[in-house]
Amino acid sequence: MADIQAAIRFSHLMKSFCTATKPTESVFHCCVPVPISLKAYASRLGTYMYCSEAAVISAAVIAQRLYLHDSSLFCEQSIHKILAATLVIGAKFVDDKYYSNGYYAECTGVDVQELNLLELTVLTLLDFRVFVSEQDYVDMTDRLRAVSEPIPPKWTALLFQSITPSAEVNTQPRP
Repeated sequence: MADIQAAIRFSHLMKSFCTATKPTESVFHCCVPVPISLKAYASRLGTYMYCSEAAVISAAVIAQRLYLHDSSLFCEQSIHKILAATLVIGAKFVDDKYYSNGYYAECTGVDVQELNLLELTVLTLLDFRVFVSEQDYVDMTDRLRAVSEPIPPKWTALLFQSITPSAEVNTQPRP
């Protein structure tokens, strides 16, 4: 999986978490419907955040832990912000080179103060336990690879040019 493909598959996993019948209003909750699909948002983040595949997989593990901690947080109005926050945490925890929250705020479309709050909220809810064991990493890699949603043709060439093995971090220099 390349970064964009992993992000898109992560978005499908996140969509499956949207099971709350009575969602909890939280810092993740948007008051108005989000004007971009989760898939398009994940593609945007995969394109501009420059996260490694390992960061995306780690973010998916973190999101799954958050879901297991409090599934009522996950709904159509909160899923975009949860995706953004967990990707930022995954990038900071896994990648050797990560960017400022100011940059990530531009990528996510959330202002920097709100992004800081989203990140802190996820970390606090999980008691700052964001280490991903090898087994959790392998299990999530398999789970994300099992997502069978077709990838748009315009990305196919890009995606399959830079596939890296799941156990390695993409070490290519970033622009």
